[in-house]
Amino acid sequence: MPNKITILRYNENLNKYCIRKEIETLEPCSCIHLTSYSVIIGTNKLYEIEMKQFVLEEFLDKNDVSLASAVFAASSHSFPIAIMQVASSLQKEEYLLCFHGASHSL
Repeated sequence: MPNKITILRYNENLNKYCIRKEIETLEPCSCIHLTSYSVIIGTNKLYEIEMKQFVLEEFLDKNDVSLASAVFAASSHSFPIAIMQVASSLQKEEYLLCFHGASHSL
């Protein structure tokens, strides 16, 4: 049975929710965080879904050396269990990422 994330949108004309996008994942969704412009989800990895075009990309940038410990945790047979925003400013947002054996602050 495939795991998938389903994004629904309420259709006022039909008076019901309709499927806008379905994204297959390797594992079930274990955590979710809503931002003003996207949804960050945790499955086997952390992904960010931009909500205008529903574009999916990995949340952690493997090329950013400041994220090395979080990228390592995400790739070492660990999976995300929670994500929380701990700080926000005009220039940067900071999240606490919790994995099933480690936690890292970005």
